[in-house]
Amino acid sequence: MSAHIAFMAPIGSIIAWSDGTPRPPERHRKKLHEWQSNNSSGRLIRKQGEHAAGGIILPANFTLHEADQGAAGV
Repeated sequence: MSAHIAFMAPIGSIIAWSDGTPRPPERHRKKLHEWQSNNSSGRLIRKQGEHAAGGIILPANFTLHEADQGAAGV
């Protein structure tokens, strides 16, 4: 996923990312945890363009709330 997609999406959008690898079996806990970090989704809650603070230029950034989106009747 290109991070540019997050800046084009409206706040509240669900953004998913993946590295394209297959999900490992549940018994491989360390591999599964690493896979889940690289293959997940989150709700876009904040995005901020590049801005200057004094003599420092702060890069653009965005914040995703990573959770089980829409589970349990939410």
